Formats: sequence, C-alpha cells, structure tokens
Amino acid sequence: MNVKGFFIKRLDFVGKNIRSSIHLKKGLNVIYGPTSTGKTFMFESINFMLGGKDSPQAIEEIKDFDKIQMEIETYKGKSFTLERNISGGGFKKFESDLSSINHNSKYEKLGSTNKAKKSLSKFLLSLSGFENKVYHVKRNNKNELNKFSFRSMIHLIMVDEVRIISKNSPVYSGVNQSKTMEQSILKLLLTNKDDSALQSEDNSKLDDTYNKVKMDLIRNMIEESKDELQKMKEKVKRYGDPSEDIKALSSLKDLVINDLNELVHERNESWSKTQSYIKKEQSIRNLLKRFSLLENQYNSDLERLLFLSEGSHYFNQLNLERCPVCHQEFTNGIESHEEHILKVEDKVEGVKAEIIKITTHKKDLEKTIESVTAELKEVENKIQIETENHRNINEHIEKELQPNLDSITKEIDDILIKQTEYNNIKFLKDNIQKLEARKESIETAEGTKEIEYNEENQLNKYLDELCVEIENILSGWDVDGHSISFDYETYDILIGGKKRTLFGKGYRAIAFSAFILGLMKYCINNKLPHAGLTILDSPLTTYKKEDNPEDKVPEDIQNKFYDELSKLDYQTIIFENKKPQQEVIENINFIEFTKNSSIGRYGFIIN
Repeated sequence: MNVKGFFIKRLDFVGKNIRSSIHLKKGLNVIYGPTSTGKTFMFESINFMLGGKDSPQAIEEIKDFDKIQMEIETYKGKSFTLERNISGGGFKKFESDLSSINHNSKYEKLGSTNKAKKSLSKFLLSLSGFENKVYHVKRNNKNELNKFSFRSMIHLIMVDEVRIISKNSPVYSGVNQSKTMEQSILKLLLTNKDDSALQSEDNSKLDDTYNKVKMDLIRNMIEESKDELQKMKEKVKRYGDPSEDIKALSSLKDLVINDLNELVHERNESWSKTQSYIKKEQSIRNLLKRFSLLENQYNSDLERLLFLSEGSHYFNQLNLERCPVCHQEFTNGIESHEEHILKVEDKVEGVKAEIIKITTHKKDLEKTIESVTAELKEVENKIQIETENHRNINEHIEKELQPNLDSITKEIDDILIKQTEYNNIKFLKDNIQKLEARKESIETAEGTKEIEYNEENQLNKYLDELCVEIENILSGWDVDGHSISFDYETYDILIGGKKRTLFGKGYRAIAFSAFILGLMKYCINNKLPHAGLTILDSPLTTYKKEDNPEDKVPEDIQNKFYDELSKLDYQTIIFENKKPQQEVIENINFIEFTKNSSIGRYGFIIN
C-alpha cells in the first residue's frame, strides 16, 4: 500500500446552526445520479477545497451556508481538516478529524497561493511525498522556469466532464501557453526530477564568456596552490605531524589543571575557615569585655556592701539621741522606737545575704571567664594554623603549579602553530582537488547537450513503462486487442497505433481515464510522489441520440470498469449517471443523488 498521498473522508457545507455532510472512503466512491442533482457542484467544491480560485457556483441551496470544511487522511493514518470561506481566500488547517473540531480548536493559517510562506500547496505537496524544497518546471523553450505547486498537477488528478471527452491530451490542461510546462510536470511525476538545473538561452551565452574567464582564474589558482603546497611540505618535513605531542601535552595540562583546581578549592576552604575563626575570636573578645564589666560591677557592689556591714558594727556602739529611722528624739525612751531599730537590724542581715550571693556569682563568673579565655586561645591557634596553611597553598600555586601550567600552555601554543601549518597542507590538497573538479566540470560543459539527450532517452523509457500500466488497465476493462504507445508529437497515447483523438467520445473518455489512473498507479508502484487519489467526472458518459454509435461505451466495458476500480486501495471518486452493477455497489461507497427525498440522497446539499 502506498504510504504517500491522502484521500478525502468528508466534505461539509457549514452555516449558522446548519450543516450538510457527505462522507467518502478510501477505494472507489461512485456519486451517481441524473443531471442537476449536485454532482458537478460537488466536483467544483472539492476542486475549490484543493486550492482552486473559483468558488462553487452560487446555487440556491447554499444561500444559508458560509464556509466549507473538508476532512482528509493520509495513507499513514494522520487526519487533517481544511476550512475555507465559500467566498474564497485562505485556509484554516486543523490537525484532527472534522468531528473533533470545536470553537476552541487550534488551527494554522494557510495561504491559497504558493507565494505564501505557509500555503495549502506546500502542505498538500508534503502529504503527496514531495520534499520540503522548491521544485521548478520549464515554462518555455528558452528554459525559463516556473515554480511547481500542487495546482500545477491538479489536471492530472481531477478531470471534469468536458475535458474527459475532449481531443486534448490528458497531459495538457487545455491552456496552449502551458503545454511546455505541463510536459515538464509529467516528467517530474515520472522521474521525481525537476528542471532546476536548466539555464535560459540568454544566460547560456553569457556563461560561455564567463566560463572562459573562470577557467583561466582556476588554472592560476591551481598553480599557485601547488607552489604553496610544495613550500609547506618542505617546512613541515622537519618536525612531522605534531598531533601526538599535542595530545600528550594536553593530557599533562589537564592533570596540572586538576591539581590546581583542587588546591584552589583547598585555599578557598582555608580562607573560609580563617574568616569564620576570626569572627568567632571577635565574638569571644566582645564577650570577655562584657564579663570584665560584670566582674567590676560585682567588685563595686561587694565593696559597698562590706562598707555597710562594717558600718553597722560601729553604728551599734553609738549612744543614739535620735531614732536613725524617723530622726525623732528618744523622749519616751528607746523602747518607743524599737520597731525602727529592728528594721535597721533586718537591713544589716540583708546586706550580709547579698554579699554571699554576689560572692557566689563572682566565683561562677571567674570560672566562665577562665573557660572562655581558654576557648579564645584555641581559636587563636586555629587562626594561626589556617593562615599558615593558606600561605603554603598560595606559595605552592604561585611557585610551582602556575609556572608549570604556563610553561605547558606555551609549549602547546608553539606546537599548535606547527599543527596549523600541517593542517594547511591538507586544506591545500583538498582545495586543489576541488579546483581540479571545477575545472573538469567547466571543460565538460559542452557535453551538457549529450546529457540532456540521455535524460530524454531515459524519459522515453519511463513513458513506455507508463503505457504498459495504461494498457494493463484497459485490458482489465476488456478493451482488448490494442497495444498502447506514446505519441511524442501530440503528447498523447496511441491505441493500436491510432491516435486517441480519432476514436469516439466514449472511447476517448475511457482512454483518458486509463491515462490518469495509470499515472497514479505508476507513481504508487515506483514509490514516486503523487496525491494518491483521482477524481473523474462522467468517464462512462451516455450520449444523446444524435451521437455516433461508436461514441457509446459497450455495457460489458462499463461493468468491468467499475469492477476493476472497486479492487483498488487508493481513492478514486467517480461522478456518473451510469449505475454500477449491484454486486459492485455492495463493495464500494455508493452515493445516489435522486432529487427525491424518499429515495437515496436528495442531492449534494441536504438542509
């Protein structure tokens, strides 16, 4: 099964609170019905959603619809939905099936022309297996080029009811000015090679003069490069390839750098420890200062209390005339102030208790000061040790490792200069080879015509293989007894050596259909890019009474036509008013337009 290309799964006309849907499938789809039931309108709608400029004809049934949605699926199983306003313009591309889309669904805008940075054409070409690059096809005999787009090959995918019976070649769209380009498009599909390498005639004349000048310049550059190469070889011969020396020195440099990094890390850690110890030392000294102030305070309080304690002894020896508390005379004797005298004695006892308490606190403080002082000496020792360690590391780095690293680096730099000279030899050799190749290319430019002739012969081979595919298809439809060959004059097929245009309309339509289907089958079988679907309008057209009898297609051919197409895996959409046999209908996607609400489907648009 072809993995390139895509097929159409669903086509919807959408309006406000209204929708008309039609579902299609992979394989054969037959849209059957009489004239004016909507077959041509559906054909135009598909063409419009595949990038056509013209909107579908403005029939009465679509007045309430404003946009079209078309769901497609690649043969790899990836679904996309395209949306476009009926009035035309660009597209919205949703990376999901149509039924999953809502007003919050994310989409990407695609331009309707190939000039847009992101266009429908580039998207459909990518699905068809074309590479993400710009393809060019020859526009005229002067080798002027046009960009290839999906619309460039639409006439080889979709065929309307007028063109399918025409006497024009299936290769051509009907525009006389496009014949050269459409021949190139066929070549691109058969070979997957575009015409980007072609030059216009005017440019070719200019190139002749340009190439002569360029040849002289290239010759001079080759001679100069060879002289320079010889000089460099003699110079380099003295020391040979320095690559191994560079590797050895680079390894040694890496070892020194690792040692240096480790010492720098140790030095940083030592510095951090030193700073931490200095902070701790400062904190301890501040603490000792506060302890000293507290000790002085205790001493001051003890002196005061001892003074009060000693003073009370002498106070008791005094012959008091007045009360020491209220300062009144003892007119009624000392007993009248006994209460006050007791208070003084109580205060003396309190002083003694306070002396004991402060003395205890002072002893505790002295022990704490002693402990903190010891801790200070320990921190000072650590500061001294880390400072010494930091100095030693610095000295080792500055006197040993750094000079050693500088020496190795200088030695590597010196060798790299030699390496550059050695590399220049290789560069010169490669450059001389490129110049020689360019010189040879210019010298053989005259052989281009021969190459083009060979490519033309190769194209003939591909066209012969395409004719085999077409012949097999016609044989499968019971159109026997006629070999198929290619007519390079009309760029059309010959049926039994007879031009296709000499047959009646019925046989012309059948042969036209075989060409379009054969091209798709050829591309699929040879893994070449192709859309992977064909759409044919009225390939089995029944004719009016005034048509010649030879214009009619025999019924057995019509039956085999449907039977063979029903076996295909890739999508074929047929619009016809000739109904397939019942056993075929059961195996295909058969849709009947009747203009009768009680039978089949009323038409393409259903309100």
